[in-house]
Amino acid sequence: MQAKANLFRTLVVLPVVLLVAVAVALFGLGLRTGETQTTTPKMQVHDLGTLGGNSSLANGINDSGKVVGSSYLSDGRLHAFLYDETATPKMQDLNDLIPADSGWTINEATAINSDGKIAAYGVKYAQGYSYANAVVLTPATTDTYEVQDLATLLSGGYSGPDSVPTGINDSGQVVGTAYYGDTGGNYAFLYDEGATPKMQYLGDLTSAGSQAEDINDSGQVVGGAGVPPDYMLHAVIYEDGEMKDLGTLVDYIFSIAKAINDSGQVVGSSTGLYNSSGESHAVIYDSTTGMKDLNGLIPADSGWTINEARAISSDGKMAAYGSKAGVGQHALLLTPVPDTTAPKVDSFTPYPDGVTRVSLSTPITATFSEDMNPNTLTKSTFTLTKKGSTTPLGATVSYKDKTATLQPSSALNRNATYTATVKGGANGVKDKAGNALASDKVWSFTTGGK
Repeated sequence: MQAKANLFRTLVVLPVVLLVAVAVALFGLGLRTGETQTTTPKMQVHDLGTLGGNSSLANGINDSGKVVGSSYLSDGRLHAFLYDETATPKMQDLNDLIPADSGWTINEATAINSDGKIAAYGVKYAQGYSYANAVVLTPATTDTYEVQDLATLLSGGYSGPDSVPTGINDSGQVVGTAYYGDTGGNYAFLYDEGATPKMQYLGDLTSAGSQAEDINDSGQVVGGAGVPPDYMLHAVIYEDGEMKDLGTLVDYIFSIAKAINDSGQVVGSSTGLYNSSGESHAVIYDSTTGMKDLNGLIPADSGWTINEARAISSDGKMAAYGSKAGVGQHALLLTPVPDTTAPKVDSFTPYPDGVTRVSLSTPITATFSEDMNPNTLTKSTFTLTKKGSTTPLGATVSYKDKTATLQPSSALNRNATYTATVKGGANGVKDKAGNALASDKVWSFTTGGK
């Protein structure tokens, strides 16, 4: 528990210039720019609606698919909601699910864990609160929640006004920030029911220019920090003593990471002055494919612009918000579409099949229609044999950017014919979703005499 607190503290305490300078000097921090993707739809968009007003935001989702966020009511008030596909109605005002005599108005729910505990903030005028204070809503029965005021655990004037939780993991640890009225500073906090004290201060954020947004069960922390040379806010992930800049979308200069799941997938948004529209686009990042625009993964005719993804479950479902002409800004649930399409070999070298007088230095490659599982591309699934032999030549196989390259262990013979084979079927090469190449891809070539 303490290890997670120390990790989080390192991210949020340092002033931004020092924070980034340390990252550059010690951890080899480098800029990494993501790309906007245009491809077949891989996410379905579900409009969660509102609580009667004209807009709503989705902030959190757990592994059961329950979504939390906020929505305006028809009278203009802002209330937190819980969306449950199995409930009636599916979107419920969380203020209807807490004790009527609690005195609380829950304005926004920011996160929900697998046990159904909800991190939120609200006001309780009876206690003199006129600003938001962090609370945890714990399921008491199927339809009701108990309210725990985290501000009562803060001491020394740190309790308000304004304490806002940003995340809760399956251990029940809550991270967020609280405003210290005496100094005008924002202080990050970690609440841990099993720790002493339960509420721990994680440092002064006033001059940091950085923010922590979420923590997963492995202790990985995501958020944003200024990066050189301009110290613009970029999405970052911090783990194992290292901070990594996740970059931005092409032509954008800002980004923020809002959430991370236990598989290390990160979601958030990217915004920038270089983008002529100036609007924010939701993004997803993983260590294999980098940062991608979520708008390139939804149906092109949906009419939605996904502005920000704020949470992601272990199975890839996302709580987000977006806008649509004639609808406005709504909370959205993004659901992955299963990939059942078999990959293809789009091109190969040497080309074409049967080509002659091929230079001995010509690379032997196969380029696929989609990202492949690199673990399935081996010297057993991508082979080269010489005419008259059935034994594949010794070789190494590498993979990058959808292209596999076969490098023979020894030089090819002159005026010899070779056959390259990329193996298909159950024991052949597969894409990242596990779909196999339908059949073997075979081509031949003959080397030249020089």
